[in-house]
Amino acid sequence: MFKLVRMLKLRDLELFRLDNQDNETVCMLLILDYRRPSVLDDFPILKEIEDEDSFEGAENYIHTVIISEKN
Repeated sequence: MFKLVRMLKLRDLELFRLDNQDNETVCMLLILDYRRPSVLDDFPILKEIEDEDSFEGAENYIHTVIISEKN
């Protein structure tokens, strides 16, 4: 069983630590809230598939980053 521990909470950023059953840190999770609609430039891999006219972004762009020492 894993435990998610909030380390930091700001207006546009939250940082969590994910611990395993032995209370060892597995990774960190960073959540960034840009507080703006998403645009096609936010998703470079979609540029080959979508264009500005067909892209339907979300109302709020949120980016997540996982930080880990393991591969």
